[in-house]
Amino acid sequence: MIPPYLVEVFVRSKAAWGGGVVIIAVGVIEHLSGHSLSRLQYVVALLLAVIGAQFWHGLMQFEKMQPRIKINPLKQHFWTLEENRGSTGTGWYFEVLNMSVAESLESVSAKLISLEPDEIGILPLPLHIRHKDWQTVETSINPGSSEQFDIATGPDHNVTSQSKIVIPCIVGGDRGYVNAAPIPAARYRLTIRVTAKNCSQQDLSVDLWIEDNFLRCEAR
Repeated sequence: MIPPYLVEVFVRSKAAWGGGVVIIAVGVIEHLSGHSLSRLQYVVALLLAVIGAQFWHGLMQFEKMQPRIKINPLKQHFWTLEENRGSTGTGWYFEVLNMSVAESLESVSAKLISLEPDEIGILPLPLHIRHKDWQTVETSINPGSSEQFDIATGPDHNVTSQSKIVIPCIVGGDRGYVNAAPIPAARYRLTIRVTAKNCSQQDLSVDLWIEDNFLRCEAR
């Protein structure tokens, strides 16, 4: 009796290129010759199908493990009083690039998983996706395209600038959404984790602080 594991592998081999070729070849040989293969030949064919199926399955797993996510260098932006935000200020963000040329990234999200010192107390903290609404925590990224995620906003030297460090976030609850996590001026070490469906996660570590009334941010 064939063990259940080998039965499962045999079923997989029908859909896998490596094992499927062997199954097809056996059928073609029997059809053309008009004779069934011997027991030994069947055993050899089964072993080849198993090896081919496992090899193909390994290739698929290896492909899934390859990094398809690339985190590009940090970027900075500014805003003025003309934007009617009540102050001037600056912010830092990063870009997530889909390096695949054929497959989209699905369920892409970025979360703050570590903050030292921890002035928030609620981690992980989903980060805001730039240029999207303030309720969306996941997105998809087409091949060769990118999406941007906010890290923090703060002062920009001006006397009219935002005074605190604020982490743009999306936290839903019974009373709606919280979209800002203010933290006092200090030097922080942040760890941000980017995840996507069927992809290995990528971590980004940054230092964040205010110097001369200006928000600084550097990747570690």
